[in-house]
Amino acid sequence: MRLKSYSGKINAWEVLVTSLLARLAEWPFLEPLYNELVALVADLRVVVLQQEAARAQFHDAVGRRQEMERRGADLRTRLAAHLKAQLGFRNDQLRQFGLNPLPRATRRKIEEEPAPEITALSEVEAD
Repeated sequence: MRLKSYSGKINAWEVLVTSLLARLAEWPFLEPLYNELVALVADLRVVVLQQEAARAQFHDAVGRRQEMERRGADLRTRLAAHLKAQLGFRNDQLRQFGLNPLPRATRRKIEEEPAPEITALSEVEAD
């Protein structure tokens, strides 16, 4: 039987421990191994509880960090809005605060396309 999960392994070891306890008097040579397994299972339970507590603390820390990130993004957005209102949306001084000003409006010159040649039509009319 191959067990992959920790809980499956621990449960299998505990079944072995409880089953051996009743018959340990018959097999005294197993007592040192039995005692070692009992101690190991007890220590493992403590470690699993510590792991679960650490996981809970980790999830709590992640939640606090995400809330701080949201608050930071909100404060940055509000500060940026105030700076843009104070300095102007196109002011290059915004760059020193890590903000990109709006690009300056530039007019493009309309390029006139050359008139199409009428040579093809004149050949058709000539026919």
